[in-house]
Amino acid sequence: MMKVKMIIYLACISILGACSTSGEETLLQPVTQAGFQRVTFTRANNIPYSIAVFREFNHVFLYQKTLNTGWTGNGQLTTELPIGNYQFLFALHYGQNTLLSPELFPNETPFNELKFLSQQDPDNEGLILPADELFLPETHADSIYHITASSTIKCTLQRAVCQTLLYIKRGQKTDDGHYLPIAYENNKNILQSLSSIKMNLQQTGTATTVNAVSTGQGEILSDFDLSAPDTLTTEGFAVFKGPFFFPAENNGEITARITLEPATNSPQPVLTSTVTSNLQRNQQFIITIWVTNDWNFINVEADTKEMNREIEGIKDIWDDQVN
Repeated sequence: MMKVKMIIYLACISILGACSTSGEETLLQPVTQAGFQRVTFTRANNIPYSIAVFREFNHVFLYQKTLNTGWTGNGQLTTELPIGNYQFLFALHYGQNTLLSPELFPNETPFNELKFLSQQDPDNEGLILPADELFLPETHADSIYHITASSTIKCTLQRAVCQTLLYIKRGQKTDDGHYLPIAYENNKNILQSLSSIKMNLQQTGTATTVNAVSTGQGEILSDFDLSAPDTLTTEGFAVFKGPFFFPAENNGEITARITLEPATNSPQPVLTSTVTSNLQRNQQFIITIWVTNDWNFINVEADTKEMNREIEGIKDIWDDQVN
């Protein structure tokens, strides 16, 4: 009789194990069998992702620990977890201007209450700081994993933020409606005509769920450093990488207001213009400003494109390491 019971038990484990890596959204009843199973996480690059582990207790997924060390050279991290139902938060690059809320406390913090928050700008009342270059799961951030057998789980991350890219060019409009660049000579460049470049991003959403769905509205003020453009072209034009930010709620419109102030004692006026675009996460908001030789706006162009998937830099994301 004991042998028959054991066969039935192993058969149940085999059936449940078949969905251990599926990441299904349907919640099963908590698994109560004792024991541990080996879980292997895999990643596509050499960046050591952090993985926050949440286990189900009484239909609520509570934080257990964070895994962020032990990645092998071939992109695997292996651990042992008690048999049960789990949710995992894969994330990377946050912790300065963007914070995770609430704090992670073992057996206390529930998965469904987590959100990423943009912090208030201490120098500009009512404004928020730019977001960090936050990476989250591309899809199904709230997937449920049924760990009843040895499992392999793939971590696939994508930027949960957008970024501005600002071009400042000089030119003239042609008869066919295009813009003809007018290059600078004798080592001069367009920044020598300026004292400041400011940009306000309006209707900027702050992400309030772990899968980067944006809610709320905020405004970010950026003051570009004219002494350090990201690129100064051979034509004397300037390129600035602007701030990261969460896309607007429901991928709505983002309005950028750009102000160019002329050099000190210049007779030229302050130039101000706005441009609007709809953005999704992992997209760049490309803004090109054309000015004439006598310092007037010709046009402001807006475009969007997917950001390069290369991840620059390595940062630990969790403020409090709990193992």
